[in-house]
Amino acid sequence: MALLIRICFIGLVLLQSCGQGDKAAQKATNAKAKAPKIVTLGGTITETVFALGVGSQVAAVDISSYFPNEATKLPQLGYVRTLNAEGVLSQKPDIILASSEAGPPEVVEQLKKSAQFFLIDQVPTVEGTKKMIADLAEKLGKQQEGEALLSALQKDLEKATATVERVKSKKVKVVFILARGEGTLMVGGNNTKSSAIIELSGGINAMQGFEGYKPLTAEAMVTANPEVILVTTRSLVSLGGKEAVFKLPGIAQTPAGQSAKLIAVDDLLLLGFGPRLGQAVQELSSQLLIQATP
Repeated sequence: MALLIRICFIGLVLLQSCGQGDKAAQKATNAKAKAPKIVTLGGTITETVFALGVGSQVAAVDISSYFPNEATKLPQLGYVRTLNAEGVLSQKPDIILASSEAGPPEVVEQLKKSAQFFLIDQVPTVEGTKKMIADLAEKLGKQQEGEALLSALQKDLEKATATVERVKSKKVKVVFILARGEGTLMVGGNNTKSSAIIELSGGINAMQGFEGYKPLTAEAMVTANPEVILVTTRSLVSLGGKEAVFKLPGIAQTPAGQSAKLIAVDDLLLLGFGPRLGQAVQELSSQLLIQATP
């Protein structure tokens, strides 16, 4: 009889244990099923969301979202500045995370009325980048991951400090050229991402006296008299390579053209002002130091 009672008791414990295991498994399944479906609009926003460990919840992105590589395998919803509301909403997102550069305004207003829509400020400064990361981390409930990203960013920036100071001492004048479609060449003035990254890396933006971007002209290039030309890798391909860059108006008359000094950096790394900002400063400052050395 005692043996029978013991067997029954053990059976009960096992049944209870299985029941608890089933409940735990069901709870995990439900939690996974309830994970919000996210649409990210803007290359830097997408990169940061993935860096925070939430990439598996991203359902669709815009065409500027090509880093990390996993993002390129997702449905694309057009360019962040020229969005289509129907295309975005067709993904049935629970959360829409958009860069402050998103547009047009009427589409942004329409998206605000559906799902949870967050417009994330992107200011091209170190503090602006840190705030953007912290904001996204808070909205996604990933504060711990956000702190880790911020710590890594700060360490990357500190690694670049010595090189940046050496570049500053050489007073390197740089012109940034952006190829925006066939035949459209722009140079970056004040209050631009290109100017901000040049200055963070220790260089001097040679294009002064105007804000934003304006068409490249021979006169402006000769007046700026840069020692180095800076482009994105996509612009370099669009222009037809290094030799083609030095044939652009006015460049042959500058120290940069005469010494064939050109730096090309990945678009999103150079101008993204995201989690890899410290790496961007390291790369650009190192390249500027090399180019500034006779």
